[in-house]
Amino acid sequence: LDEHSEDIALLDLQISEITSFVQTTQLLQRLGGDFYWMQQQEDWTALVVADCTGHGIPGAFMTLISTTILDRIASRHDLSHPDHILDQLDELLSQTFKLNTGDSTSFGLDCGVCCFSKEEGILRFAGAKSNLYQKMGEDLREMRGDRGSLGYDSKQHPIPFNVVETSLDEESSFYLFSDGITDQIGGEKKLMYGKKRLLRQIQSSVSVAETIEGIMKDLSSYQADNKRRDDLTLFGFSF
Repeated sequence: LDEHSEDIALLDLQISEITSFVQTTQLLQRLGGDFYWMQQQEDWTALVVADCTGHGIPGAFMTLISTTILDRIASRHDLSHPDHILDQLDELLSQTFKLNTGDSTSFGLDCGVCCFSKEEGILRFAGAKSNLYQKMGEDLREMRGDRGSLGYDSKQHPIPFNVVETSLDEESSFYLFSDGITDQIGGEKKLMYGKKRLLRQIQSSVSVAETIEGIMKDLSSYQADNKRRDDLTLFGFSF
């Protein structure tokens, strides 16, 4: 994808857990660091939406490493606990970069993990500098992730990530997004787009598809002739 390309698509998943999801990604360069990853294991599905360090080649490098590690985690562990996935991802990143106590690196990522089972009627969320938003009718609930990112330095494991659990129902839809959207400069005063403006769009829309399309049109209008600052990803799904 080039700087001005846009991919908004309703994807027909082979994973039976989700009725539908809509995802849009715009990369600042031809390669980038925003990605999503999804895997199903028996009754549970794990969805990861992540924003890696930088954009371009460095971002793509982190995307490749992170998705490879996630594939490894899925082959060895169950996918019902998002906190375990985050902890394993951080630990294996440290091993990949050979980080010892006190060491640091410029590579890392912000990451939200949803684990859900339609049979159990449960969705669990844990985040590393990433939040999940659940829309229920006219109400909007924020499920807050932890403040720290993954990678960057050596940490003591296991990391006790906070887990938020909610019941699944047909009235709810869920949204994750990277800060490439909220940090975009625009408007008459050259201010950031901001989280409040994005959340108002979610609250005022009816369907996931309408929400994603509305946000991207509003963001494009707000950005106008201002330069794009970062990769961006917006992800919505419902059951």
